[in-house]
Amino acid sequence: MSVIADSTGHKAINYTSRHINLEVEDYKLESGSTKRATRFLGITPSLDGTSEELLKDYDKVLMDILNGLQSDHCAKEKKDSWGLEFMKLEALHTKLGEDHITKEDTQTLLPQFLKAHKQMIHDHGGEENWDKLSEDDQAGHSAKMLSELVKELGRETYDLLSEEEQRTMSLFIWAGCGCHKDLNTVRGGYMAVIAWWKENQTFTPPVLLANQDNAAVLKGVGEGDDVENFTFPDTSNTRYGSYCEAAIVLVLHQDAFIKFLDFVQLKKHKYRFSHMEENFYNGLHCKATLTELAVLGLYAQAVSYPYMARIHNEAQKKTNMLDLGPFHAEVYNHIQKLAAYPELLTDGPANCQTACLEGKEWRSPDFMSKMAQLSPTLPHLRDLFVAFAEGAAVTWKRFTSEFAPGGLIDEASQEEHDLAWMLPTNDMNEGALGAFRLTMRRQPQLSLLGYNSQAMKYFKEPEDFKFLHKLARENYGEDQKCQIEIMEHAQMRAKEKEKHRQKRANTQAEKVQKIEGTAIILGQDELEKLKGEALKTMVDVFKNFGAPGLDVLNSKSKVNEKREALKEAARLYHLGNWSLPVDDEDGGALSDDEIVDEMDENSDWESDRE
Repeated sequence: MSVIADSTGHKAINYTSRHINLEVEDYKLESGSTKRATRFLGITPSLDGTSEELLKDYDKVLMDILNGLQSDHCAKEKKDSWGLEFMKLEALHTKLGEDHITKEDTQTLLPQFLKAHKQMIHDHGGEENWDKLSEDDQAGHSAKMLSELVKELGRETYDLLSEEEQRTMSLFIWAGCGCHKDLNTVRGGYMAVIAWWKENQTFTPPVLLANQDNAAVLKGVGEGDDVENFTFPDTSNTRYGSYCEAAIVLVLHQDAFIKFLDFVQLKKHKYRFSHMEENFYNGLHCKATLTELAVLGLYAQAVSYPYMARIHNEAQKKTNMLDLGPFHAEVYNHIQKLAAYPELLTDGPANCQTACLEGKEWRSPDFMSKMAQLSPTLPHLRDLFVAFAEGAAVTWKRFTSEFAPGGLIDEASQEEHDLAWMLPTNDMNEGALGAFRLTMRRQPQLSLLGYNSQAMKYFKEPEDFKFLHKLARENYGEDQKCQIEIMEHAQMRAKEKEKHRQKRANTQAEKVQKIEGTAIILGQDELEKLKGEALKTMVDVFKNFGAPGLDVLNSKSKVNEKREALKEAARLYHLGNWSLPVDDEDGGALSDDEIVDEMDENSDWESDRE
């Protein structure tokens, strides 16, 4: 059994969607037959978006039979995976400990119970302090002691198992969503393109499409009904492949877009572009920008499109993601081949049999034909594509690390793959979260329990969820309880932040008071003797008076560095390069008796400080 999960924010609250992959009875076939199925566990809110809070929700899942997790590749999701693996192991130890207790006789277990009980009393200060505790406190400590003892017995039982038994029982595998692998790889490739421009500054880079300060807010969208409707790829939202798709559209219809912009300009009374239109027009006439668009389009045709088609096809067939390691290695090899032989795509008409992943047909033959005509006019196309492919290969390897040779998935048996079966994509959770946002926008009064009940009811095979009608009435006010918990948690966090800010303010005030109450030392010998906290304070005193040359000092600076900097500042003071504030009649500035200088033989600086 495995879980797939994804999170999003909605009106300042973090929500997590979860599905569970498991083996279920097949109602359409004879009794006893089973099949792979994915079941919706609902959308749940958490107090905040941290892994610690999200992991608490998994306590409701049977951790002792959870074998895997699938999510996207962000660091928080991986942290969730590590936390779940630890929780599963804890649950496994508890289960083994409970089984051990039920099988052993009382006399055998008695010495261990007595030892644990004696240690518990010792930890609380002995019998006398233990007797002072209330019955409720004693019961709570005893329950905690018993829980730890059960886990300890479980760990001992686990250590006695064979390696094969331990591996099977503790199996926990994480795999990332296939769609996110391509998404991050395209970004990695483009970052390599940016680096190429920085390394080759003798070439003209893409035209800068800067924002216009204080630009007027657009009152409408598009150019009205007097032009033919055309749907441009939705790059304003996070959609897989939308940037590559947009690049292909811009290259393929470059002339049409330029003609359209000329038409827009002619329509205007003042015959000039808006700032956004001018950016668009300049970009379409920039060879470097056009080259970058071409690179994105070529990579999409050769790698992204066939990969996404294959990964979604495998998801439709319910193929186990853990069995797709060889395919992901094939993708990596293909990207490396394109980096080594860019002419497969950049020089003249490209053959899909050799340049496209798995020899698939081009998704957009028109774009590839346009590139065959355009490539001779783009002098940096080959170099930029090589940079992109090399960056993409590095990123792909990083985002498919779970399939690395010798890794957990690679070493796992087919039986273990089946235990942690998961789909190749996280589309179910992505779709569930999107549907949730749209539903709550249309029905803001709908409770979360009501939404989950509807979503589960209309999920595949509703006969599995006939019991849900009992929850639809929401008799227990679960949503209200959850909202109260979220509000109380937010208030607690706000109080903690305010307490932290106040503490920092108090610390700063104490520091300022200490600095103002410390006499400045300008003698070389006296400065040489300073160390520890006195040295740190004197550095602050010098900085407070604007002494030169101390900006390089920080908390990591060594003692000798601080002393030498202070001595140099004192030397510059005696040379007249800087001075101390002159005392005024209000007494607000430094007086002469607050300056400790070894050049004044009558100065008793120790008594002055007292």
